Amino acid sequence: MGNISLKNIREWPELTNTEREIAIILASYPKGECPSDQELAKEMNLKESTIQKAMRKLRKKEMI
Repeated sequence: MGNISLKNIREWPELTNTEREIAIILASYPKGECPSDQELAKEMNLKESTIQKAMRKLRKKEMI
């Protein structure tokens, strides 16, 4: 997974708040580095399954 551009978030107004927050967090990591779903869940105080669902949607939209 490469680093993503935050400007892409504006191109997808239908993103949920969770998807936007994940995209912003992932954009802060250097290219090639990414927190695990478990780490994201802990950082965002969400269930890991919620993170996984949001990540699938972001991948489907080719944002990550």
